[in-house]
Amino acid sequence: MSKTEIGKRIRNIRILNGLSQSELGEKLGLTADRIQKYENGARNPKVSMIFRIANALDVNAATLYDPTPCDDLSTMFFFFEMEEKYGMTIKKIVDDDGNVKYAVVANSENRMYDYLSKWHDAYICKKIESKLVDTQEERERILEDYARWKSKFPKSIENSKDLKENQKQKLKKKIEELQSEYERLH
Repeated sequence: MSKTEIGKRIRNIRILNGLSQSELGEKLGLTADRIQKYENGARNPKVSMIFRIANALDVNAATLYDPTPCDDLSTMFFFFEMEEKYGMTIKKIVDDDGNVKYAVVANSENRMYDYLSKWHDAYICKKIESKLVDTQEERERILEDYARWKSKFPKSIENSKDLKENQKQKLKKKIEELQSEYERLH
């Protein structure tokens, strides 16, 4: 993994956590300048530092350093590895208009199934919720929450029952508001 990719991930997660470079540096006993160098790729943190940074950001270290398919070819090898390690398959999907798409498929016997299921649920909730809000500011908050959920994975799924219930309550309230408005207009 390149220094630049690690740095981007550190920066994005630091910002999602509402920390300045100085604040993250304080948690690690480093200067803001050192954090900036990590983030812009001028310095590459050692593996032990990646674990310390991940701990300070309250994320799994894999969030910062795991493989990142950075071009079409490396992405294909990533998919090949998913096939080998997890038994995932590829499926061709043709919609009613003749448009072709491909999907990577995991069945319920696959150990990745639960993770993919949780990701799917969070993704669908984000899509539905963002369609129900009125302002761009609310949509941006939803996207930020989703980005935070991804950065905290798998910790984010530990409380997924609570999260799902909270999302259901928000959606239910919004549906009631829309129903009330609909009835008022008719």
